[in-house]
Amino acid sequence: MSIATALSTICSFLGTVPLICPEEAAVYYYLFTRNNSQNPTQLFLNNNNVLNGSYINFVKPTKIYVTGFLGTYDTPDSQEDCNMILVDSSQFLTGVNLNTGFYFDAHPVGILLAEFIDYLITKGLKLTDLELIGVSLGAHVIGIAGAAIKSGKPAKIMAYEPAGFNYDSYPPDMRLDETDAQLVMVIHTDPDGWGYDKSCGHVDFWINMDLAFQPGCTTVEAIARLSTDITDYVACSHSYSYRVGVYAIYHPTAYPALNCTSYDDYANGMCNNNDLQYVGDQVNTSLTIDYEEQYLAYLKFEDCNVILVDASQIFIGVDLRNGAYFEAQPVAVQVAQFIDYLVSKGLKLPDLELLGTSLGAQVIGLAGSLVKSGKVAKIVAYDPVGLVFNTYPPEKRLDKSDAELVIVIHTNTNLWGYYGPCGHVDFWINRNRLIQPGCTKFETIFIRRSTNPDDYVSCSHVYSVRVGVYALSHPTAYPSRNCSSYLNYANGLCDKNNLQYVGDLVNTSAYGNYYAKAGIEVYSINP
Repeated sequence: MSIATALSTICSFLGTVPLICPEEAAVYYYLFTRNNSQNPTQLFLNNNNVLNGSYINFVKPTKIYVTGFLGTYDTPDSQEDCNMILVDSSQFLTGVNLNTGFYFDAHPVGILLAEFIDYLITKGLKLTDLELIGVSLGAHVIGIAGAAIKSGKPAKIMAYEPAGFNYDSYPPDMRLDETDAQLVMVIHTDPDGWGYDKSCGHVDFWINMDLAFQPGCTTVEAIARLSTDITDYVACSHSYSYRVGVYAIYHPTAYPALNCTSYDDYANGMCNNNDLQYVGDQVNTSLTIDYEEQYLAYLKFEDCNVILVDASQIFIGVDLRNGAYFEAQPVAVQVAQFIDYLVSKGLKLPDLELLGTSLGAQVIGLAGSLVKSGKVAKIVAYDPVGLVFNTYPPEKRLDKSDAELVIVIHTNTNLWGYYGPCGHVDFWINRNRLIQPGCTKFETIFIRRSTNPDDYVSCSHVYSVRVGVYALSHPTAYPSRNCSSYLNYANGLCDKNNLQYVGDLVNTSAYGNYYAKAGIEVYSINP
């Protein structure tokens, strides 16, 4: 049963709810490309003949644009060679009751759009190439659609002044919010009028918050713009967001913005030294950590054999709080068997080092204990995952008996990481911080240029890898002191204790807990 059919069935039981049902609906999809910028092709759900005969090219990015209840249906501006799909839901949204019926009009449009996107994905669309653009009520439509896509999350949502009214009281699952895409960017221009008055994206731009009317939006100015449409005056500040966005496409540095806790602080110059970003949707979407980066770093600084173990098909979707061991253990068994095979072909265990991150750190610990040929020379574990492993005995997790030397770098013990020492040498990085440098939401997007929300959530956990990679090229970057506790370290009581540099080149006689500090320099490495 399709979503539309399911909604129709539900609607047959709803007599008094102000819901527009799919059989009453007319949602149209129009494709614009550089080959047909003036003559769009109408696309249809599950119509392969029309789609195959169109100019759509899924090698290129795809942008889907939804207007609001006052929206223009002009072709959206874009300087990019892309597939632009305009969603015309005017029959749904025209005449909507702004104070009561908003959600019941936007929701079915969002659900139908999600079904259309899932159809396009079966025909070659990649979610990493998909951006949803919405204005006013259309911003909530694309939020609902983003959350309802069965195939995964779209790469980006660009929301121009999401409508407020009763949406101000709705929970996140009934409106646009930051979980609806990998990156949600919002431009606010009328929060005291028609717009949503709270942050609802990963990045929220607030334009001219000192003005009651946006520039050009007073009655006199509307007349000066030769507008005779009363809605152009009434909703001018609301639609100003879209004008800002279009102008920013052609002038990407026109509107510098500063990260700030409040407009008052911004107006008083208290944020002048904060991070700067330009208003618009041109945020770099490169990811901030790639395990390729880690093994390339080893190849750069050492002539060695690097073997990457890919257990992603087993680990994707693993329940870290309950079933992690039952996923890690069979992988460890296979790794141990593979190591024994290599030993039979000439590998010497004194030359073998196992490296693992997060759940992978627990895997190499288990593998080390299962190798039949003897004991592995070294294990370097980057923030071994904790959660359920915090309750496990040593034989079911990483511990110092798993190799001749076990080195552990801890960076996120308060959340994802293992909470206690588990190696011969345990490095504790920035033990006083809940969030590691560069790992706040703002730093994730604007310093490290990442739009992957998982990168924000796990940033302090993965920070351990960054420290390790940086230490390869800067072996004395992170001096650490052996200390019985962080409090003693912070109070200078361990300043004369044994010195060790964070990394995998440790003195094998220097066992114990070591505390060190690190910063955002770790993001500068490019092997």
